[in-house]
Amino acid sequence: MSGIYLNLPHLITKSRPVILEMLKLRDFDTTTVESLPDEIHQMIANDMCDFEVSKNKKEGDSDKKEEGDGEVGDGVGDGVGDGVGDGAGEEGNSDGNTKTSEKSKSKIPPFVYQSLKAYVHYINQKNTIATVANYVRQKMEEIEADSSIEPNNVDIIIIVKDKPTEAMIKNVYDLSRTHKTFIQLFWIQTLLFNILDHVYVPKHTIISSQEANFIKEKYRLESKYQLPLISSNDPVAKFIGMRPGQVCQIDRMSETAGSYRTYRCCK
Repeated sequence: MSGIYLNLPHLITKSRPVILEMLKLRDFDTTTVESLPDEIHQMIANDMCDFEVSKNKKEGDSDKKEEGDGEVGDGVGDGVGDGVGDGAGEEGNSDGNTKTSEKSKSKIPPFVYQSLKAYVHYINQKNTIATVANYVRQKMEEIEADSSIEPNNVDIIIIVKDKPTEAMIKNVYDLSRTHKTFIQLFWIQTLLFNILDHVYVPKHTIISSQEANFIKEKYRLESKYQLPLISSNDPVAKFIGMRPGQVCQIDRMSETAGSYRTYRCCK
């Protein structure tokens, strides 16, 4: 066995709170999965690490997909970005002293984040395209048999112990497009800390399509894609669950300009 596999219980245990923080940010209810059983080794041996969560339902929430939020399925990333990105291609806050912890506590408004359920699946053995494809196919059969939910209202989050290959990333992208659902592939090593808590990462907030249209009119743009772009593979965009076509607002501090705001469109 490799050293990574031997350390897998540690990786799963350490990454679990970060994964829950990511799901909470997307407005999912994680109360039923907060505690991790002590029999982690047995869970790994029996492939029982998977779990699912549902959206926090609030009065007035809409289950319908917003017009203009972009097509579903392009938001597949490899989750292996090197270093810390600010999602904007610019320098972040350079004071290096304090963390803006409120960033990770802020929630995406329900009308912006459309998914009603998230399925988290661990691949604890060797990564293969067939393993990923078989799981997605099986899960999509379950989703399509459930009349209470649509494929575009689901997150499928796949966590792998080995760094994904380019072929696997492309395969997940193709599966996402084929099934018209939102699939993300994360390398577990990238989920050992909450990237939003890093001092160099400014606050990112996904805005509604109405707000995006206002920005487009304000700057006299023919398309929101004329805004500076943020890749769906960007570590921050991926963590907050940005889908292609969505726009995020980035609030950062500058020693010369003070607080200022920029916008990025997910491509």
